[in-house]
Amino acid sequence: MEPYLDRTGASNNDFAGFKTFRTGGLAARSATFNEKVLLNPLFLGLAEHTLLKWCERFHVMATQVIKIMPGEKAQEFHRDRQAWGTDLLGDKVEPQLASIWALSDFTKENGATRLVPGTHKRPLDYGFKPIDNDICYAEMPKGSAVFYTGSAIHSGGANTTANVPRVGMHVSFAAAWLRQEENQYLCCPPEIAKNLDVRVQELLGYTMADKSLGYYSPPSVDGIPASVDMHEAFGGNDTLSPEFALGRRPRKEASFDRAVRYDKDKPAKL
Repeated sequence: MEPYLDRTGASNNDFAGFKTFRTGGLAARSATFNEKVLLNPLFLGLAEHTLLKWCERFHVMATQVIKIMPGEKAQEFHRDRQAWGTDLLGDKVEPQLASIWALSDFTKENGATRLVPGTHKRPLDYGFKPIDNDICYAEMPKGSAVFYTGSAIHSGGANTTANVPRVGMHVSFAAAWLRQEENQYLCCPPEIAKNLDVRVQELLGYTMADKSLGYYSPPSVDGIPASVDMHEAFGGNDTLSPEFALGRRPRKEASFDRAVRYDKDKPAKL
């Protein structure tokens, strides 16, 4: 990731931070990220427990390395679910599971993530202003991670050190019927995605979100297959599951006549 981090400039607005650097597109850029983070069994297990009561499948919401430099002020408190607006889903649905992974040691002084415990259970009162006694700091050594739902109030901390950057990685999953914050089809287009682990492809969104959400029609007539099975398309051979764009058919294990499984089964070839 070093070439991408070196090329990344500082953010250009108050919320993102004028002394904060954000580098995304991690699935297309780092095989280590896919293996160690995106397919981490604990992370996937937490996502399944949190999200599958609200959806048939979840997908990647965003991936981003975040470097908070000395002199950066604390970020505004927020809920990540605000990406979809403040009242669209109501407080009965939890649409997101997020995480921050420490790529350097996190301390209160260098900008450790600020969390307000219990706010994932509070009504979605967007006028709530945490006070000092409400706030915990995710102080942790390099290699650790903290997980929280999209409803939890949090923010990046202020970096008050003279010369110690805080480097972390945000990775989040969301119900697959919701728009992704980071557009994975542009960050990781089919020509790159086709070479990734099939489970990563599905998590990026190259599979149906449910029985009818996410199909496509090939732009060329030669791309229309002669025939498809029921679990491979929505309605016919010109309304295809996204896997066809990657040169393969959907896994039967990923269809909706059985439980969702993020396992190591090999994909079927076209």
